[in-house]
Amino acid sequence: MKFKLSLLTALLPLVGCQTAYNPDHSLKKAWSQELENTQPSQIPYGLAYNVGSKKIMYVAVSMDNTKASTDLIENLIEKWKPQVVLLQGHSIEKQVKPNAVKFRLKTHTPELKGASATRDQILENLEEYGITEKDYVIYQVINLMNQKWQFEARTPQERQYKAIRYLSMNPDAKKFGISYKNIQDWFQQKMGMPMTEALILDGEIVAPKDPQLKTTNYLQKIASYEDEIDDAVVMDTLAEALDDYTRIMIIRAASKYVVERDVLHEMLGISHPTEIMN
Repeated sequence: MKFKLSLLTALLPLVGCQTAYNPDHSLKKAWSQELENTQPSQIPYGLAYNVGSKKIMYVAVSMDNTKASTDLIENLIEKWKPQVVLLQGHSIEKQVKPNAVKFRLKTHTPELKGASATRDQILENLEEYGITEKDYVIYQVINLMNQKWQFEARTPQERQYKAIRYLSMNPDAKKFGISYKNIQDWFQQKMGMPMTEALILDGEIVAPKDPQLKTTNYLQKIASYEDEIDDAVVMDTLAEALDDYTRIMIIRAASKYVVERDVLHEMLGISHPTEIMN
């Protein structure tokens, strides 16, 4: 499959789902501050949608105010009693905040379902987007280095040891014979600058807070590609859940709502939520 149109259009055969509700991923918009300013309420908030006998609660949470978001999720689950809660990610048991909500619930514990692109889905279209599988493996290693170095290593020696140890245990790194020196050389070539500890420790180099910056360097180009597929899979998972459940909650970052609002509304066949809750 070649990417002759937009990435989102090209993703349709990859993540398209066969349900009564088919999301049109080409309706997703690129994030901008102007679009962010169209948030329907103060974050965090919940949006209730009534679609025939189906009820969907879209909870838009804040990454900066986790207590308010957790409290809202807990209150809405208790009050609204969804059958299932959709969360981005496969390893739900590792998502501390959603589990904290689950354990605090007194009267209702819904099923938790993960929604995220599989490795095969991500790898299938890498080269059409100008990314090699080896590039993607190095991107994942650099992401892990950022996480491990912040919490588990304090000195340059510990940080290099952590990186080398991970490479020795990673089958994908072994497959391509990737060494720590290879990553340094790759970083210099792809990023146009030496790989320093300061750059790796600064998460902005890989995952900037401002989505507009996501394609300004090669690492962010890979991150943007991964996000696009994940976002499409989340909407597909919601479409599939609509076939199986009547009361569904989906939890997303508020910045996701403004870019996928048209996808959601077109899929549900409505133009606005029934109710907004804070």
